[in-house]
Amino acid sequence: MRRPNRCESRLAALSAAALLTALSACSGAAPAPVPVPAPAAPAAPAVAVPVPNDTVSPLGEGFSSRGVIEGFYGPPWSYDDRKDIIRFMGRVGMNVYFYGPKDDPFHRERWRDPYPADQIARIGELVALGRANGVDLWFGISPGLSMTYSDSGDYRALLAKLDAVAAVGVKHVALFVDDVPETLTHDADRARFASLAEAHAHVITMLKRDLDARGLALAVVQTTYTNSFGSKDYLRELGRLVPRGIPLAWTGIDVVAPDITVPEARAWSEMIQRPPLVWDNYPVNDFARWRLFLGPLRGRAPDLASAVAGFVSNPMNEAHASMLPLWTVADYLKDPQHYNPDSSIAHAMTALYGAHADVMRPFLAAYGDDWETQTPIEAMYVPSRTLDLASVFAAVRDMRAGLAAMDTLATSDSASWAPLARELAPFVDSVEARVATVQRDTMYRRHGDTLTFRAELDRLTVRHARRAPVVDGAIRDWPRSSWRKLFTRDKLDARAAFAATKDTLYIALDVGDTNAVAFAGDSATTGDHVTLVIGADPSGNASRMSGRDLVLVATPAAGARPAAVAGHSFALTPFYQEILVAREAYVFPGFLFDNFGGAAPAQFASTVAGARAAGTTDTKRWRLELAIPLADVPVATVRGRRSIRLAIDVSDAKPGPRRTASLGPRNYPANPATWTQVLLPR
Repeated sequence: MRRPNRCESRLAALSAAALLTALSACSGAAPAPVPVPAPAAPAAPAVAVPVPNDTVSPLGEGFSSRGVIEGFYGPPWSYDDRKDIIRFMGRVGMNVYFYGPKDDPFHRERWRDPYPADQIARIGELVALGRANGVDLWFGISPGLSMTYSDSGDYRALLAKLDAVAAVGVKHVALFVDDVPETLTHDADRARFASLAEAHAHVITMLKRDLDARGLALAVVQTTYTNSFGSKDYLRELGRLVPRGIPLAWTGIDVVAPDITVPEARAWSEMIQRPPLVWDNYPVNDFARWRLFLGPLRGRAPDLASAVAGFVSNPMNEAHASMLPLWTVADYLKDPQHYNPDSSIAHAMTALYGAHADVMRPFLAAYGDDWETQTPIEAMYVPSRTLDLASVFAAVRDMRAGLAAMDTLATSDSASWAPLARELAPFVDSVEARVATVQRDTMYRRHGDTLTFRAELDRLTVRHARRAPVVDGAIRDWPRSSWRKLFTRDKLDARAAFAATKDTLYIALDVGDTNAVAFAGDSATTGDHVTLVIGADPSGNASRMSGRDLVLVATPAAGARPAAVAGHSFALTPFYQEILVAREAYVFPGFLFDNFGGAAPAQFASTVAGARAAGTTDTKRWRLELAIPLADVPVATVRGRRSIRLAIDVSDAKPGPRRTASLGPRNYPANPATWTQVLLPR
């Protein structure tokens, strides 16, 4: 549902989609509030819309509705892909197909605009093909990025769009308001509604009434659709206000849930006052476009049907490659009590590829793992200290042979093999290109067919300060020898200096910047800022970042705002850890703090209370000095010296691609193996 691929552009888009917890107290002074124009008169209550009494879900109960939701970001499927998928669904016993590709402009960005005649005709053809194969097509529309919920003109545009698809045979409609701002953004809406949930319920209830009159069914994908983020108050209010017969979606405890259990589903049902429609983000790969997910569905409870109202799987951008894991999804939905992932994938291989299943085995071997497991191919893309080239060379060789065999098979069966080969080939090309890149990377040393990261690049020795630096932002008292140029791929000119006394770590930053941007409202990460993460595990053995780590966000002096530093925590779910560690760039995206930032861990209370910042800014550069008390900071002993784990990212908030600079060549706070080991004075 979210679009976590595409590195910075995707991550930046998410900041507008959630904004759960703003980072307050990022300056010494009270933050400037986001201006909210006051209405001329007291807000008028929303006009009540009669609530239909219908309590029966159009999806039925349990797994009576089971299928596919084309709901990913990135290149949508082609018309031919969709026809092939619908025929496949009929073959494996799936019966609902939700149309909602995020990057179809007429679905989301240009939702008010009518579909061109040829595209609307194709929607009608898909409806007819679905009926011939026992598949109901649910047409999705996603207006929430720009819709004014109180505007009757916008509502008429929404209804007109749905009338147009109804005219070509659509009988089922899905309103998507996922991945949209979690607050009311239009003055008219703020004047009329007390909350986002009230605004959504207003539109949904009107839509239910008007669609009922047209004989059309309605389902909704609401803004909070997972346990891992979003307002639960929104969810409870929406569940109370929206007619019980309208299905509401749920992806599980995370955006990509490792498991989905009955107790989790029942707890969600209590909030929304109905069993959820499960939107399962497997095998979707829009958040990890470097790879495929070809393995079987795992981790879904055998009795899940007792607690839900339908189950749809969000597949990969690669439609034909998706058929292999989707076959296992279909097996699970048909007989969850006796579902066995391993036997299901073996059956799927034979059923889909027959006597030629061997040509797909190299791809299943390379991409059939669980997404939380690191393989030799994944290590090419995710920070890792050791790269096993021999295993990758062998995998590429076998996949190349498989592609060659598919090309041969396509000469006699083009419909089956040609599209599959077209989808798979770019991944083999990508691995080959990646191997060539890492072999040229000077951050690694080669030993036979093994590349080992140069550990010294993630190590920093801090000198003892006989006299503590004056934290005034002027940086005049830092000797030239103390400065270290920060790593950057974006041509951001930034350097840092470090010194320490027995009880305090001092950091100075000097950044080339012709215009320091102050943060907006109460979120420091919307302006120029520095993110520092101090690891709760100084040994470097922690597998991922946790809420126990200390996050410090520091902002330079800008305009009337003085420099400031504030402490936070940042507990990442496994899904967001996966996004961060698999990024090609090393920037630690600040927007995520708006979604997940919380109070600083209690164990760092003295460090946060005693942290100081000062800065100076001119027309060419900004300078920032920090003093960080070490009393609470966990330390290890390395070579007779105290050692902490630290990640630092400097972020420039100018319009356009965000420029960054980092202490380590690959500072990924979500993967402490790449944090910088800071050796403090003895």
